[in-house]
Amino acid sequence: MVYVPAALKLHAFGLGRLQDPNWTGMNLFDYVKQHVRGRREPIDLLRKPLEIGLLFYLGCWLYDEYFLEDHIESLEGEYQAWYLEDAVELLKFHAPEARTSLALKSADELLQRVNDIYDSGEDRYFALLDHLHSYGTLVEQYEELLSEFASVFNSNRPHYAANYADRVLHDRQLCAYISQLLLTIGFDGDDDGDGVPKPWVERVAWPERVKAILRARDRGACSQCGTNIVIELNAEPHIDHIVPLARGGTNDLVNLQLLCATCNQRKYTNDVDVYSSIPEYIRRGRAT
Repeated sequence: MVYVPAALKLHAFGLGRLQDPNWTGMNLFDYVKQHVRGRREPIDLLRKPLEIGLLFYLGCWLYDEYFLEDHIESLEGEYQAWYLEDAVELLKFHAPEARTSLALKSADELLQRVNDIYDSGEDRYFALLDHLHSYGTLVEQYEELLSEFASVFNSNRPHYAANYADRVLHDRQLCAYISQLLLTIGFDGDDDGDGVPKPWVERVAWPERVKAILRARDRGACSQCGTNIVIELNAEPHIDHIVPLARGGTNDLVNLQLLCATCNQRKYTNDVDVYSSIPEYIRRGRAT
């Protein structure tokens, strides 16, 4: 289980990072490069359709940056207070015994003081936050929690990474964005330096688990025409590379979708629009 407010903020943090060319071109590129060049396991990341694939590791990298590194130092004012409050609540959720910790009690009391002053007037509230920020008080409180409860933060890393991966995988258009992003930052097989993406991973057999995940995410329907392949039983579902292998695509789950035979053959190695995998609830009932 995860503390949902923290999981949602991690997802939002990830969206921001994926939109930041400096982060994707430097941090993300380096993270992925370590695996692609065989310096870190799994060395077949992107080359094989791993269930624990890119999205899980992306969740790990984001978790590290958000919780285990110095993210709080990049925040100011009430954002630091809210961040510390999330950390306190996360620890209470995952480690109830932490409530007896002097460090956690100290952080809790400081946050309560901030909240109480807010009720007495915004001027005093922001003055206190400026004071805490200038003296690094909130950062120190967080660092004390991180030091004392490092095992709690570290042991929950895979749970938040998996939750992040599930949230992203549910959004096929976001998956397509990430797949294209890999080309943008340089994972495109362009060894000749001519700027033209080339095949750099080989086709593989699809594990049954990967097929099941895609059938569930795409609800057994073709991602292009919407024909329910599973119900109709017209043909074996085709697993399509959103970014074709011939154009530098990967075998990672983030780059895969379900297509019917007709749409898959029509697409071939072309780029086509990727449609949302999120069901329409609001618009479906709207009068036309």
